[in-house]
Amino acid sequence: GNVVTMLGDSSLTEDFLLRRQVLLESFISLPNNTLCSHIDLRQFGISIGSAVTNAIVQELSGVHPKLLGLDLTDCSLVTDVGMWALSRHCLHLEKLILKGCDKITNVGIRSLSLRCSALLVLDLSYCYLVDDLTLTVIAGGSWQFLQEIHLRNCTKVSDNGLAQLAHGQANLQLLDVTGCPNVGEYGDRGLREIGGNLLKLKELHLADARRIEDSGIMSITMGAGSSANGGGCRLLEVLTLSGCENVSKK
Repeated sequence: GNVVTMLGDSSLTEDFLLRRQVLLESFISLPNNTLCSHIDLRQFGISIGSAVTNAIVQELSGVHPKLLGLDLTDCSLVTDVGMWALSRHCLHLEKLILKGCDKITNVGIRSLSLRCSALLVLDLSYCYLVDDLTLTVIAGGSWQFLQEIHLRNCTKVSDNGLAQLAHGQANLQLLDVTGCPNVGEYGDRGLREIGGNLLKLKELHLADARRIEDSGIMSITMGAGSSANGGGCRLLEVLTLSGCENVSKK
């Protein structure tokens, strides 16, 4: 909506209105005086010299329900409370970057997964509380169009969670589990489910997943797992395996 209209609520305090005005003016798209569809709150925090908090996420989501993309990279004060605010107001979100938001848990992701059904890209890299339960939540939520999920250095993720994710998110085109040391812990179960279910996958990043072996790589390319589809990831264009010491170089 029009920015002037958003500032016109007389019931709000003067301090709140001033803070909101600074926020809104940072994201006005000229010349039509509307808010940008994609917003980088990390850069906003740098520009105002202050850390981004849940309160800022709440204010933004309240005035910008048509938000399509949000970057919260390294906004480490943002927690599940901020995710709840987004899930309450921003139902059209397509891209959400939470890289380095290390206080976010499966609770916040659950609130998003139940309401923000349009999401295409989710980046949870360096979110150290993300675990197998989080991936189970993602697999069972409303994200039927999810195309990319980034889990770089989510060290609590294992084959169990990866298997759930692969079973529930068949439209994934990019999956990044770089630096997840427990992938391959249970005999490549997760990779078998990827090969059997993620038939649209184009990029798979497994670098430094040191427990992966040749059998898991074969499962990705040839197909296995619980799916009746079989066939393997035949659309795969990018496969990164650097640091996977148990994979042969043949």
